[in-house]
Amino acid sequence: MPMTIPLPVEGDTSWYDWATEIHGDVDASIPTVTTFANLGATQTINFASAASEQWLTGSLNANLAVTISNPIAGSRFVLLATQDGTGNRTVTIAGTVVDVPKAAGAQVVVVGRWRDASTFSLESSGVQKESLVIPASSDLTTVITTGAAKYRFPMPFDFIPTETLGDLVTSSSSGLPTFDINDDGVSIYSTRPSFDVSETTLATAATPSVISSTLIAKGSIVTVDCDTAGTGAVGPTLVLNGLRVL
Repeated sequence: MPMTIPLPVEGDTSWYDWATEIHGDVDASIPTVTTFANLGATQTINFASAASEQWLTGSLNANLAVTISNPIAGSRFVLLATQDGTGNRTVTIAGTVVDVPKAAGAQVVVVGRWRDASTFSLESSGVQKESLVIPASSDLTTVITTGAAKYRFPMPFDFIPTETLGDLVTSSSSGLPTFDINDDGVSIYSTRPSFDVSETTLATAATPSVISSTLIAKGSIVTVDCDTAGTGAVGPTLVLNGLRVL
């Protein structure tokens, strides 16, 4: 789910506790916070000293380029923003580009530090890697059959699918067991994952699956279909790798 991010307030250390938990070591002093109602185009940040920490906050309503007028080694920059959901965005800081997927209300978190006056090092950004293990049949011992919605679940968070892994307990002796994952009834694939004859893994598939979906929204109903069963195949499991939008 989207994170609730406390903004720095004198006397309130909740922001520091949050930043330490998520990003590790941070400067415990109250940083300089610049807040805009809408963040887009170019914002200029100036660092006064190496110990300084600058936070930029607001609603991300367009692609954002952050210009640093006085980069100093050791200084840290933190962007805390909320995606307005009207389009995919990019945040560019000192030539480092962070993709921000379209997901209304998603928290955009970018943290980086200047290693020297010219080198910006990205420490973290507002998505994290996630894997979803998805059973594609009722058990691991029964020969599979074709059918819709062999498994279903509500997506627990905004998720950007990037890769599909798969395993069979027993391979097909003829025919290619083929599966489909649907987001509210719509396939996430332009090419569905299929297991080759005598193969128990998708890694060796002659025709790799291709994901066309750019985002499965939190609360969407995800279903798994078996479109082709093959012959004698048993125990399919799919793993959907991707990025969880924080």
